[in-house]
Amino acid sequence: MSLAGAVSNPSDGVTLVPAFADTYPLVRIGGNQQVAAWPDNVYAAPGEPIIVAQISKADAPTQNVVVSRVGVAGPREATVTAAPGGSDTITVTAAATDYLATFLASYTPTVGDRVRVLWQGRDATVVGKVGVTPAPAPAATTTPPPPAPAASGTFDRACTDSATFSAGYGWNGYYGQNLYQGNGSPWGGPSANSGSWFYSGAFAELAGAAYNRVRVRLPARKSGGNFNSPATVHVYVHTSPTRPGGDVNRIAGPYDFTLPAGYSGGLVDLPTSTAPLLVNNGGLSISGDPYLGLKGKAEDPSSGQILIDWQR
Repeated sequence: MSLAGAVSNPSDGVTLVPAFADTYPLVRIGGNQQVAAWPDNVYAAPGEPIIVAQISKADAPTQNVVVSRVGVAGPREATVTAAPGGSDTITVTAAATDYLATFLASYTPTVGDRVRVLWQGRDATVVGKVGVTPAPAPAATTTPPPPAPAASGTFDRACTDSATFSAGYGWNGYYGQNLYQGNGSPWGGPSANSGSWFYSGAFAELAGAAYNRVRVRLPARKSGGNFNSPATVHVYVHTSPTRPGGDVNRIAGPYDFTLPAGYSGGLVDLPTSTAPLLVNNGGLSISGDPYLGLKGKAEDPSSGQILIDWQR
């Protein structure tokens, strides 16, 4: 509400009188509590002096309209001089005068901060720290040359998926992401299993490099089959970056590794001739008897991890 809206015709019996703010919207005039209209831009705390316009008409009761607060406005900026822990008020100082103020929850008071203060009558609220535009960064005198591309290294990638294909069952949900090879019929399962790791073409950026060494991390054995005896796992390279509709196409291998009873995992070497096959969107598979299982990606994120030493 504006003052013009509250005082429709200021020439009709308007008298300005001193008063004090009371609990909004009441005022005290001559010690008597009365109702008053307040413009939108006027605020005073209870007990603060104010000016009230009294509008008197012969055919209507006297109307009270608050015109303004009496007093000097508080400083717009101040410095935080006390910020006691656990308190919802702080002390700010301007022109050697201390003021007690509340602050917004978004501002963390720190002694020494220069802050912006919002006043509502004699109530002060710190709304935030006064910022300073940062100085521009000095212009670079020279542009350093880009780093030379690496000429050699070890390319290290984990598999993106692993699973077991069972004859007559497809990608067998019973095994989850674990890998099994061999005949599982002694416990009533499918007659043949082959597990595979997939890499989603992770080695393509090595195309054209020279390959010095290829290693794969064989994970711990799963229980079942010949778990309590040494067993040979047969590793092949296949041609699928992700699970195909049927079993994978194995194009190189087998590369045989005898795993002891209770094998807990480790790196083994593959021929360097497998590197270009892996770079060409290939993956690895285990297949053939005896029946044994290895932990897959879900149980061991490093299952089937491949490391290729390369140079250009």
